[in-house]
Amino acid sequence: MIDPERAFANVFERHHLAGANRFQKLEKSMIISKATPKLRRELLEDNEVKFEGKVLRNAMDPKQTRLVVTDKILIRVKKVDDPEKLAAHLSESYNLQEVSTGVYDERIRVLEFKDPRMADPIRVANKLKREEKVESSYPDIKAIDSLLHVVPNDPYFIRQWALQNIGQAGIAGNDAAVAGAWELTKGSSEIRIGILDTGCDPKHPDLRNKYVDSQDAVRRMPTQSDDHGHGTCCAGIAAAMTDNAEGVAGIAWECPIIPVKTLKLASIPSELCVVDAIDWAVAHGARVINMSWFWPGPHTFVDQAISRAYDKNVILVAAAGNSDIKYVTYPASNPMVIGVGASNEFGERKSKTSQDGEKWWGSNYGDEILIYAPGVHIWTTDISGAGGYTAGLDYYDRFNCTSAAAPHVAGAVALMLSRNPALSQKQVRKIIVDSSVPIKPRFRGLNVAGAVGMV
Repeated sequence: MIDPERAFANVFERHHLAGANRFQKLEKSMIISKATPKLRRELLEDNEVKFEGKVLRNAMDPKQTRLVVTDKILIRVKKVDDPEKLAAHLSESYNLQEVSTGVYDERIRVLEFKDPRMADPIRVANKLKREEKVESSYPDIKAIDSLLHVVPNDPYFIRQWALQNIGQAGIAGNDAAVAGAWELTKGSSEIRIGILDTGCDPKHPDLRNKYVDSQDAVRRMPTQSDDHGHGTCCAGIAAAMTDNAEGVAGIAWECPIIPVKTLKLASIPSELCVVDAIDWAVAHGARVINMSWFWPGPHTFVDQAISRAYDKNVILVAAAGNSDIKYVTYPASNPMVIGVGASNEFGERKSKTSQDGEKWWGSNYGDEILIYAPGVHIWTTDISGAGGYTAGLDYYDRFNCTSAAAPHVAGAVALMLSRNPALSQKQVRKIIVDSSVPIKPRFRGLNVAGAVGMV
């Protein structure tokens, strides 16, 4: 079972304290800015007045949550020995007294200034970091505003680490920060997402009410179905019905899906199928197109279809390949397409040696990849009933590869366009890059809340 306090502490450590250089001063508290020196002294001496110090915000937080530095300091000692000697040193040198220890980690000490009038937690915390016996030291920071993100009632949402990782997989905080974006937008019915793939299950309970059009580009027919499961999985990641007490949550709640069957049984598509699929999706109002597959043959005509879509400001997203090499497959390598690599729940580029345990594949990498997104152990929709990856179940808990990463980006772009449909191709790319977070060893990870917050 996940302990919510430990999980939240981990997230807070990673996103806020570890990135303390990103904090920007918003304002001074009313006590500092409005009080005369005499009144300030009186307030500090009043036991009924709680002095909180400076008000801060994290520049990367789309909510701009107000944070305050309290009069306490948190330290972690290198080892537990002679606590009385440590307490005496802290008291004499820093005017600090120990008020508690960590519940789960006895090396954590909570320190408080004995005289609040002498409290300077940021300066003192920085000095404590240089102490020989201190491993780490931070001023205690707490939020004034609510820290709760939108939490949909879909039963498998808690298992979708890619949307919000509170420690249910890998390391808490390593996710695409999707839940934070929902406070700004859940999508728009005007922004359609084209899923060019093996088709989508027309009867799936989490998808059937999301379709606005469909096409089978393989047989050139207006009705389509999924004979594999791959397309249904991609559709669920990008835009499954959400907050409907059913299955999983999709990234773009309110955005419709246009399924276009481009592959049969996950085979490599023909060039004509790809051209027809792109042109048809654009003609039927797709603003975002997801392509979780590769095309190894000549692609002059596909390039032309991509160019036509690009000129109409349709954002195309494609998977970069799964061979763990410096090579980006087509169409992700086309400069008019957003190429997507895969990351994992440990904040790494997915590779054969990464910590997720899937040793048989790794995400390709290369200059043509704009962003890396979650692509390991992804919960999503599957063909309902007997078909798909999990016969008899409607959902799949291990969808993976860059095929899974690409629809995370497609859903994110749909949310961005929902806030501002006039965004250009260059603006979308710039926002994705500027809002990204680092993943190991030197790549950019998707930050949906950050991207949507910059629109």
